[in-house]
Amino acid sequence: MHKFAARGARPSARTSITLLAAAGLIEATAAIAPAMTASHTSIGIRPVADAAAADAAAAYNGIVNNNGKGVTVYDYPGGGTALDTSLPATASLGDGTQVHIQCYLTGTSVTGPNGLASGGTDAYWDQITGASAGLAVAIPAGHALVVPDAYIQTSSPVDQLVPACGSGSSPASPPAAGSGAPSSPATPLPYAPGACRDVDVVFARGTGEQQGDNQGLASVGKPFVDVLARDLPGKTVMYYGVNFTADYAQVSTLAGADDMENHVKTVAAQCPNTTFVLGGYSQGAAVADVTIGLGPVLGPVYVKAGLALAAILGPLAAPGAITGGSTLATLIATHPGLPDSLAGRIAAVVTWGNPIHWANQSIATASPVYGPKSDDFCNPGDPVCANGVASITDPLATHRQYATDGKAQQGAQFAADKVTAAG
Repeated sequence: MHKFAARGARPSARTSITLLAAAGLIEATAAIAPAMTASHTSIGIRPVADAAAADAAAAYNGIVNNNGKGVTVYDYPGGGTALDTSLPATASLGDGTQVHIQCYLTGTSVTGPNGLASGGTDAYWDQITGASAGLAVAIPAGHALVVPDAYIQTSSPVDQLVPACGSGSSPASPPAAGSGAPSSPATPLPYAPGACRDVDVVFARGTGEQQGDNQGLASVGKPFVDVLARDLPGKTVMYYGVNFTADYAQVSTLAGADDMENHVKTVAAQCPNTTFVLGGYSQGAAVADVTIGLGPVLGPVYVKAGLALAAILGPLAAPGAITGGSTLATLIATHPGLPDSLAGRIAAVVTWGNPIHWANQSIATASPVYGPKSDDFCNPGDPVCANGVASITDPLATHRQYATDGKAQQGAQFAADKVTAAG
């Protein structure tokens, strides 16, 4: 557990209830406000001399990530031709399609979900192989297939994964096999029904963060999964963003726990060799708590917060949602969580801003089963995990920092160590 600073004077009971309720109300807008630098997610292939063999021996892979839309593949002739979207279109790739990246070029900036600069712009363009995603495209000699890097998800910026294409003004052949180019980290791919991988990362996002934000991983889950995959180069990794509303009233905590549990049960039955990592941020941390059977510890927190939540939320609360906190709290406290038979399949549980601290507990202290394989981050001044208030004018300032202050990456390194130790 990481409580990063002494709390000092603990808020009064009344103040504590109000702060927790307020946190539930404003967490979403506060969390979405800061501009987040889009991190690219991994991919890789061993370099090959023959592009047609790239599918079998790829060293640098990427995934099309364009918020559900496809992307255009362009024919780039090199020779000083402007590298922009006026190039001839040769094909299109659907969202989620894997591509094999040979090298990168620099051209006109394009704005997309994975752009490196502020606002999602990116001047890099990725040269991909003709064998990527089963493309059957005839390319003239000396030409290259290119796509804007802003639409391609990779674990690190593309210039850290692949070499530049020649001088940057003309296409380049992939390096020859055995050239000593580095192998890439494991490729994190979104969960697909029936797919089995070595590691399945199941993550629940924070209040108000959207299901469509980084495929349900949102602000903290994205860097967590990226670094975890990077630190497990010998294993295949998939991820699942828990499907729940993450509502202000916190009522969706139970639905999130149900979805997290059902996903683990389904994949565990279909994939007997898959190891699981559970993660959650803020309300998502509560989802993880309930999933691993800590509902009886978490429930009293909701009893304390219920009246204040209902009073503050008013018409925003779901119809019949919270009645003095007791209805939700009782459901949480009596929720069974995952069966004991699956505990051995869970290699690690990592949370950030976990409200279980309002019960003066953590996963480490409350669960003899999951405690030894848990890591828990609570920033100083984060009221959601009962660690004081950093700012009266912006009470959630430190609660929003886990995605950018290195704590997501630290949690990933912990989880990678646990997965490795589990074999």
